[in-house]
Amino acid sequence: MPKTKPKSSLRPILMIGAGFLLILIVLIWQTLAGNQNTTSPQSPTAPVQAQIPYPEVTRISLADAKAAFDAGSALFLDVRNADSYNSRHVSGALNIELSDLPSRLADLDKSRQIITYCT
Repeated sequence: MPKTKPKSSLRPILMIGAGFLLILIVLIWQTLAGNQNTTSPQSPTAPVQAQIPYPEVTRISLADAKAAFDAGSALFLDVRNADSYNSRHVSGALNIELSDLPSRLADLDKSRQIITYCT
């Protein structure tokens, strides 16, 4: 009896093709997702200071603000509107809306460190 060749199966070829298709889809998806970030006004290589609004304003770390709060040595000034302040604020914080601040500077104790916040 002559030997017969086993039937070749298309399954391995289909599996390889599906794998290549999946890789292609992932590469296209990553490329498109990466292009969405190109419209950002801030370059990822820009210095951090340049990305902060009002860079001339001195910043304080969260740890230093917490230490000042714990020691009672700072005045916390919430510059949001009254509704936002009433919904949640730092305990003991004074609320003066940012738009009212120039006319209410006399209300601030300038002998204490003043820590403003708006979030």
